[in-house]
Amino acid sequence: MPKVVQSFPLQQQKGRKAISNQLNGWQFPIKNIIDVAGVAPVLSSIGQSEFTQGSNISGVVITGTGFTGATSISLGAGITINSFDVTDDNNINIIDADVDQNALIGNRDVSVTTPSGTGTLLNGCQVIFGFGNALKFDGVNDFVSFPTISKTTSFTISGWFKLDDNGGYSYLLSSSVTNHGFAAASGGTFIGGDSKAIYYYPGSGALQKIASYPSFGQWFHLAFTYSGTILSVYVNGVFSNSQAISITGDFNQIGRLYTGANFLNGLADECGIDMTQAATAQNITDLYNGGSGADFVGVMGSADLYYKFNESGTAITAVDSSGNGNNGTLNNFSGTYWVAH
Repeated sequence: MPKVVQSFPLQQQKGRKAISNQLNGWQFPIKNIIDVAGVAPVLSSIGQSEFTQGSNISGVVITGTGFTGATSISLGAGITINSFDVTDDNNINIIDADVDQNALIGNRDVSVTTPSGTGTLLNGCQVIFGFGNALKFDGVNDFVSFPTISKTTSFTISGWFKLDDNGGYSYLLSSSVTNHGFAAASGGTFIGGDSKAIYYYPGSGALQKIASYPSFGQWFHLAFTYSGTILSVYVNGVFSNSQAISITGDFNQIGRLYTGANFLNGLADECGIDMTQAATAQNITDLYNGGSGADFVGVMGSADLYYKFNESGTAITAVDSSGNGNNGTLNNFSGTYWVAH
């Protein structure tokens, strides 16, 4: 039950006193009695219309009429109202509220309830994407395993990474079955002297450089699209390179080579796989969203696997937010590994 603070102007206080005195046998003209019974509140606006997943709300004012005596307000599922102040009949101040990290993105109604009824402002606000937590890999033996995702003719892979310089290279996504995957140099200079290269490993032979990422110790967005024979790479929403590459394997792990080497040294977040389509350039732009990120399923419309990595504490399961139940298992993680993005 949220804490409700009622504040009334002097005129209303006098009116309330008049009612009390009349009930005690005092006689006052009927015009001194304030009677709002039966008039439901009417909402006209809310001072802030966008709320980020995982954020706190304070100092947001709802305006309208008929708010006196309000018992509750609502901004929809996933937003918890902890306390609010009925400033006067026309204003309610949200003192403290929390937006759940997994609150559904999109428009929602704003409502105020009083003893006289409930007033609603349709589509009065919306929840927008927020990163929340990320998963930290130690570069020694941490990796995430998940049910095998079978490769199709066209697919999209997307994720956010923040890599440390460890003088080697780390596998981002790979397979323990068909021995292929995507890797990133982490200070090593294996091909062309590029210490920040992105590679594809076909399962045997040499790494194939396909792109580069900006810098160590900073978040960047990486996306791969495949359309049967052409692999395209996008870094921070911008097209980087295309190559004719034959990708023959499936995927079932994040953070290591199939042999149990080249462990990921850094952080990963918002990792999604969609085996139904190759993302368009606009899709990639939307996923990057100027560096603010976006919900993978919301942009693509579908996914085979989507790890938001918003767990905390000692959780060892990465929940699949695609709806397919392809939850990931954290292997060998210890200490603090769920960290803020």
